[in-house]
Amino acid sequence: MVTTLPQLTREEKLAMMRSLNWGEYATPFADMLDVVEGRRDYAAPFDRTALFARSLKYIPWYRLVALWGLERMKELYTPQVAARLWPKILKVDYDFIFAILRRETLPASRWGDERHEQLRRAFLSNRWHGVK
Repeated sequence: MVTTLPQLTREEKLAMMRSLNWGEYATPFADMLDVVEGRRDYAAPFDRTALFARSLKYIPWYRLVALWGLERMKELYTPQVAARLWPKILKVDYDFIFAILRRETLPASRWGDERHEQLRRAFLSNRWHGVK
């Protein structure tokens, strides 16, 4: 089943740019949108990489895809973008998502991976046996 992406209006896109800027910079939102849409390379202090990384952190997935486009997102997600993501679990999750989208081979699950503690607590906690 093929689903279509929602079409965003210019006002919706500008609202997303406002959510990425927080007023800490005097960057016009329209200039930021021009960077996203490829009409500019830079809108101080944001380049495409910085805006994409910020978008990954603060915009919901379905709106990200509508704003950036899936193919461009696959191109833009690089180790430099991944290094800007925080908390670390966000980077782990996006690494996994983009590996699937690029049809890359996924690493085998290991008991000692980064999510070990989360998984152990979720699946093995048993208040009667004192597992913490």
